[in-house]
Amino acid sequence: GKYFGHKIFNGAKLAPKISPKKTWAGFIIGFVATFITTTLMGLYLHSWESITFSETAGKTVHYSLAIWESVFMALVISFAAPLGDLLFSAIKRQHGVKDFSKLIPGHGGLFDRLDALAFVTFVTTMIYLTAI
Repeated sequence: GKYFGHKIFNGAKLAPKISPKKTWAGFIIGFVATFITTTLMGLYLHSWESITFSETAGKTVHYSLAIWESVFMALVISFAAPLGDLLFSAIKRQHGVKDFSKLIPGHGGLFDRLDALAFVTFVTTMIYLTAI
């Protein structure tokens, strides 16, 4: 990200007032990496006959992913991850907090590593609940 950020994008910042170290290069590289990984995982899961999501009241819920659903979810997750990261950065800025914890000094803390994951989990859960 740093190499491409300086060479191709001239270090253009994504949201300098919210998170000054995030760049467009990092966003694009992260988006592409997430999209490829999520799409491949969706295609892999699609190769199974069905996926067991949950068991409630002795009833197992099975669902087969269509290829277009895998690609759609890959796009959603690829956008939701950096948006979640920026959202949590904005919340920290608003409250004057640099890190959510001090467990991993210099890296924003343990909980800061989960910003993107928390938002992706929320978004995918909302899509799943809407689809049911």
